[in-house]
Amino acid sequence: MIQKAAKAEFPFHINEFSNGIAVDAWQNTTHPNYNDKIFDILEEFINDYPSATPEQAKAFLEGEMEALFQLIQSNPSIKIDRLIFQ
Repeated sequence: MIQKAAKAEFPFHINEFSNGIAVDAWQNTTHPNYNDKIFDILEEFINDYPSATPEQAKAFLEGEMEALFQLIQSNPSIKIDRLIFQ
């Protein structure tokens, strides 16, 4: 999915500065539960939309990143690994 989004007309690149979310060091400890949830979200999209275009994959990623940003910003006293996804 990430590779597909990287093929969009205006490519998505995971390591671009704009794809990061700044958090305090204490909040950004190891986060295997968070990683697993993100993996599940990406897998669900791939399974639901196997023929998605690069532009659709990029749009999905950008939407999910905005939702993650909002989730993290709305929970400043919770470690990343303990966030509750809706």
